[in-house]
Amino acid sequence: MAQLAQLDHMDMWKLVELQDHANIVRSKFILHYKHDAAGNIASRKARLVMQGFIQAEGINYNETFSPTEKLSAICIIAAIAVHNNWELEQMDIDGAYLNALLKETIYM
Repeated sequence: MAQLAQLDHMDMWKLVELQDHANIVRSKFILHYKHDAAGNIASRKARLVMQGFIQAEGINYNETFSPTEKLSAICIIAAIAVHNNWELEQMDIDGAYLNALLKETIYM
């Protein structure tokens, strides 16, 4: 798969010896096909997903944090910007979580 070669090129993982106390987190690939109007495959997407639900808090990790915005907060910011005649800009950060430093070692 081209996606695996791309992830390997980005140094997303490394092969290591398994420790005796290691909790192995399973993973799976989610494959998705986008079709055009004629029904032909327009693009393919693959996502490697860790099944972190088998981890236990305090043993495998200490805390989790996933910042997400609420629709009401976006509406308030937009209303303030309109009232003050400000210009709004929006940006997408792809893979920001992929490059975050972890304190824990995760075996997958």
